[in-house]
Amino acid sequence: MKCDVGLRLFVVSCLVSVLLRGPYFQHPFTFIDEAWWAVGARELLDGGNLYRDVWLDKQPPIFWFCALLFRIAGVRMDAIHIGSLLAVFAVCFVLYRIGERFLGRAVGGVAAVLYALASTMFYTPRIIGMNTETLMVVFTSGAVYFALTGLADEKARACFLAGVLAAAATLTKPVAATELAMLFLVLAAVRRSGALKWKAAASFAAGASLALIVFLGYLVEQGILRHWWDQSIAYGFSYVAQVAHGAFLRKLVTAPASFVLIYAWLWLLVWKAQAVRSNAAVAHRIAAWWVLSAFAGVALGRRFYANYFIQVIPPLALLGAAGAVHLWRNRSALSERRFARVAVTAFVFSFLWFHSRTIAHLYYLIAPEAHGNGWAWGMCLENRKVADVARYLQARTSPRERIFVWGSKAELYILSGRKMATPFMDFDVGADVPLGASGAPACISMANMLRLVRPRYVVDVQRTARIEQYPGFPELLRRDYYLEAEFEEVKLYRSRDDLIDPEIPSAPL
Repeated sequence: MKCDVGLRLFVVSCLVSVLLRGPYFQHPFTFIDEAWWAVGARELLDGGNLYRDVWLDKQPPIFWFCALLFRIAGVRMDAIHIGSLLAVFAVCFVLYRIGERFLGRAVGGVAAVLYALASTMFYTPRIIGMNTETLMVVFTSGAVYFALTGLADEKARACFLAGVLAAAATLTKPVAATELAMLFLVLAAVRRSGALKWKAAASFAAGASLALIVFLGYLVEQGILRHWWDQSIAYGFSYVAQVAHGAFLRKLVTAPASFVLIYAWLWLLVWKAQAVRSNAAVAHRIAAWWVLSAFAGVALGRRFYANYFIQVIPPLALLGAAGAVHLWRNRSALSERRFARVAVTAFVFSFLWFHSRTIAHLYYLIAPEAHGNGWAWGMCLENRKVADVARYLQARTSPRERIFVWGSKAELYILSGRKMATPFMDFDVGADVPLGASGAPACISMANMLRLVRPRYVVDVQRTARIEQYPGFPELLRRDYYLEAEFEEVKLYRSRDDLIDPEIPSAPL
């Protein structure tokens, strides 16, 4: 019966995930990251190669997953949103299994519910939708489950699978290397007897090595090993190094502090988990080390974006679930009831703060016309503007034609159904630019490339750093393009090649 309750709580966690995430899927994109995954995945489906046909500073697994979703459901953002929900369901299920087996039957279902809630309550909507961190957590959680299974059942095969999954997590997002190292050290250090005594860490290392070899073999077979290294590894180190030491030290204090404050309700439950730690000492110890290694991974990223903290939430959910079950079982004690009230109050404040816009989007489901006119934190306005520009481009180009976007609006390639004129879906001019677009050589090189490929439209989405301000582009625009339309801050330059073309309409806005 208790097992049935845990399973029902897992189902509840899935329903909660749909309720808190689904309202945002009224927008094609919950965050720009989803546009990156979509553009790369579409390139794969069209027979292209990552890193060679599209410039990327991300790892391949997220693009493989999204390409699979597109192949099954078609090239549409609904497919990616459904995939993001499936990833969350997978994490909830693995946490349910870990809790049920190693921390007590009731803990598993509660852990799934806590993760479904907590994974939506840190700077919404950035952490909602498809992101590499959630996919990474699917693999990391699976690795922890198999590592615990290997220790409990003394099976080297389970440790091998843990290594494969831990490596997959690291290949999805390199900061998971801290959790991979943690699991290896745990398997090497935990006292045990029998056949597994000398095999646990070795089997884990063998599984991780096999995953890495297969991954590198794929890159070599595709002929993109050097491109992957330059774009995803070398540039990754450069990207991280751009954060000044002073700024990093400030964020090292302020970002974790805000995380602790926002999740005060969950930390209170984690504190209560100490009361039942002796009942499953090994599992509690591994979960605690998991929290610390995940925080170390966040710090390695140096930028402390909200989605980075997703990797910390699964172990917190497990420990918090143990504390919640303890409070429930001891609810007759006055001190425990008071403690529970404090935790619930902290949860309500945090929930309402971060889900006020979710409540607004739930209303938009009931009244779609309000969604069409809503402003909700600027998200609705921005999405409508991008959709309007995409429709304009779609109406005035044929599917075979290409466009070039100056700035960071990869969404336009997907919404318009038009491919990139260059391998760069985000040719930005900020400090994070892949090729240093703010430098004159990079700009002149790009202008020369556009002169050769001659995209039908050049779309400038920058608010201040306009394309005509950079070397090489004023000459390109003056000779080969003319300003056809403006959508608020977006400028659309059309090729002069089709000034007289009966097949392409040129009606005013």
